[in-house]
Amino acid sequence: MNSGKRPTGRIEIGKAEGDPRTLGRPLMSDHNLSARVWATAALLAVPLAPAIGLGWWLPMHLALLGAATQAIAGGQLMFSVTLGLSRGPRRSEVLYQLGLLNLGALLVVAGRWANEATVLASGATIVVAAAVWVGWRVHRISRDSPNRRFSITGTFYRLAAVSIVAGASIGGALGAGIFDDASSYLEHRSLHMTLNVFGWAGLTIVGTAITLLPTILHVRAPSLRGLRATPWLMFGGLAVLSTGASLDTGWLAGAGMTAYVLGLGTFGMYARQILVTQRRRKVPTAALHLMAALVWAAVTTLALIVTSSSSDHAAGRDLVVVGGGVGFVFQALLGAWSFILPSTRPPVPEQRRRELVAMELGGRVQVIAYNLGAGIALIGLRTDMDVEMIGISLTWTAAAWALTKSWSFPLLARLPVVQRWSERWWAAPLL
Repeated sequence: MNSGKRPTGRIEIGKAEGDPRTLGRPLMSDHNLSARVWATAALLAVPLAPAIGLGWWLPMHLALLGAATQAIAGGQLMFSVTLGLSRGPRRSEVLYQLGLLNLGALLVVAGRWANEATVLASGATIVVAAAVWVGWRVHRISRDSPNRRFSITGTFYRLAAVSIVAGASIGGALGAGIFDDASSYLEHRSLHMTLNVFGWAGLTIVGTAITLLPTILHVRAPSLRGLRATPWLMFGGLAVLSTGASLDTGWLAGAGMTAYVLGLGTFGMYARQILVTQRRRKVPTAALHLMAALVWAAVTTLALIVTSSSSDHAAGRDLVVVGGGVGFVFQALLGAWSFILPSTRPPVPEQRRRELVAMELGGRVQVIAYNLGAGIALIGLRTDMDVEMIGISLTWTAAAWALTKSWSFPLLARLPVVQRWSERWWAAPLL
């Protein structure tokens, strides 16, 4: 029984007790709706992008700049309020921020599509401004929080905001043609991708997984003492990587990536404590996706130590796009939605249980196909084996099914098979 002296590691998603500004509508609902639209557009763009000459750039930016960035902004606000037991921002402020993120992403995509550098740079500037606004609000919420147990999550979020300011600014400069030297262009393109994927998204994912993973698995969060250095190792590694890339010094860039991996490793030890904790429930699809995403993050960043040191930009690009963007970030987003979307619905116990179980339909096959496809696609890109399209098709199909459930789970929850499965899923284990 909980003594009430300190909060448990499990959290109530999007709940802010006593705050009339957030009651009745979780903070992240608008972001999740907008982000799913962008994610759907990203999937539809996969078969269309080659025909319009934008290749992987279009679906990747729709998925990361559109879907992931908006979900990250909303998630940072929601988790800061929930973990900090703090008052949330007014919905009007949240909607203004979301509107700017949408406008900025639209301008970036339109600018690249129409080959208008000024439009692209304007979009990047708006995205940076919106991210700074969200970061400032998250900082205020964390600073004024009466609950300091999870203050480290606020540290992750602040450092993530710094990362996107740098990463998106470099992206805008690339689009504006500032880096006209081929070597400088490739170095800064790699840096732009790494800062956004492993800084903005990576720091947010790890900072959120501290409490989201134990909540999904219905276990108590372990002690956070071993994580004190984690955000600083990860962010410090990116800072050293940036310095090495700017100076065209491979060994320094590799050292920075090594520090990032060490930071990720400290979180890995924390995650292991969660996974070995005795559970009363089955491992849901959300947890499987999140754990697989973290494995992709570890494998990709380890490989990036080598590519950063040797300035192998082609290999680095493939690793960041497939391993970082698809395997890590977008997979973590799909996994989080499998849990967060039903959890932010009206708190009617039986309805929520069924909606959570609706997300489990085909879940195991979905996780296997998604990760197997990403692995095959990466092999196809980095070898002479002609298997890239097989991998893309597998991952695309799995992502499409996950995204379909994210739109239709309230209807799927009404199916008799889901109702029967829900009774077994939530039944007390036999002693």
